[in-house]
Amino acid sequence: MVGHVCTSYYNSGLWQEDLTAKLLCDFVYSFHMPLFFIVSGYLSSIKKITHNNIKQFILNKIVAYGIPYITFSIIDFLFKILFKSYVTI
Repeated sequence: MVGHVCTSYYNSGLWQEDLTAKLLCDFVYSFHMPLFFIVSGYLSSIKKITHNNIKQFILNKIVAYGIPYITFSIIDFLFKILFKSYVTI
C-alpha cells in the first residue's frame, strides 16, 4: 500500500521534485510483489484448516487483515482530504 500511495502522490505532483520519495517508490516496487507471494505462501502453509476450527480460522483472518486494512484506509482517506488539491482521488 505504501507504494501505491507514494505513486499516487508522485503522479499528482505533490512529490514531483522530491528525489527521496521517488527512491522510496522505486525501492518498494523493486521487491513488493515477490515478497507478498513468499510471505503469503509461507503463512498459508503454517496452519492447516480443519473442519472443527474453520469458523475460528476465518474470524481470525478477518480480524488480522481487516484491522490493518481499515486503519490504512482511514489514514489514506484523511490524507486525500488534507491534500485534495494535490492528490487525484
